[in-house]
Amino acid sequence: MAQLTSGELKIVIKFTLVATAAVLFLAGQSLAATSNVPYHIQPKILAGGKDSAHLMLDYSPSFGGIIASKNVAAVNSPATGVFCVVPIVPLNAGSLPIVSVEWGASSGNSLMAFLVNSVFDCPAGQIDVRTYDFNAGVPPVSSVLVAFTVFVD
Repeated sequence: MAQLTSGELKIVIKFTLVATAAVLFLAGQSLAATSNVPYHIQPKILAGGKDSAHLMLDYSPSFGGIIASKNVAAVNSPATGVFCVVPIVPLNAGSLPIVSVEWGASSGNSLMAFLVNSVFDCPAGQIDVRTYDFNAGVPPVSSVLVAFTVFVD
């Protein structure tokens, strides 16, 4: 293998640096185009979700309330971190709502959303959802910064 002269070696190094800079620039451009900025959130219903659900709700207190829904008349909040989902149609006997944090429209990373199967804060026939932030204190603090989804099949 032939040895490069110092002039040829400088050209190879310059070419390598330019090529590396171009690759890094293009990689940065593609990463910037896929950022998950909260105000760009668009409702995305998973396959079979909204069409097959008896009731479906995507709710974000930070983004104006109901983002997407099916068979939901309203969502009321009688207290911080307490949300009463008012169905348009009665739930089927034995239906169990599934509640989950919707991370993209929430603020924070140590959050919880869950169903309370009682009539303490929400009238009978409504779905009682509680939201908490674990980073706000000990014990976890009721929060209005937690977005959530509710699904009833």
